[in-house]
Amino acid sequence: MLQLRFKQVLKQTRRQPKHVQHFAKYISPLLWATYHQVFFQLPTNKAVFRTGAIISLCAPYGRAQSEKVTNNTLLRANAIVNQCAHPHFFLYGGDESMKYKEKSVLVSCDKNRARALSIALKQNAFYWIDENRLTLICSLTGFESALFGDIDLRLL
Repeated sequence: MLQLRFKQVLKQTRRQPKHVQHFAKYISPLLWATYHQVFFQLPTNKAVFRTGAIISLCAPYGRAQSEKVTNNTLLRANAIVNQCAHPHFFLYGGDESMKYKEKSVLVSCDKNRARALSIALKQNAFYWIDENRLTLICSLTGFESALFGDIDLRLL
């Protein structure tokens, strides 16, 4: 079932569905700015893929949730990620002090698959890594905000 959903989302992102602009306007400028302030905490003995995506597994559509709902969201997200059949590992994204952090996943895949996976995980945006350069991409419109530069500057 989840595999089927992932394939449907991938097909939709290739066709640029009409509803894309409708949802994109719901990402507030404040939330978009918050996405630009992220840092990443990698697990021990892991290195960043040269090409891939970092996608949060928490807070669908940028909305805070209770702990119980977040745990259910994480179970669903883990199942989707494990079925996508791409190399991946889990990490945290959060503020510089990591007082606030969210479980995320780093997936080695192409940009279209990353976008489809981000949509399947109900995320507004994802971070794209290409040759160690980090870019923030809106999941729904594909708009890229290339304000980051080298990912090493965002790793803790």
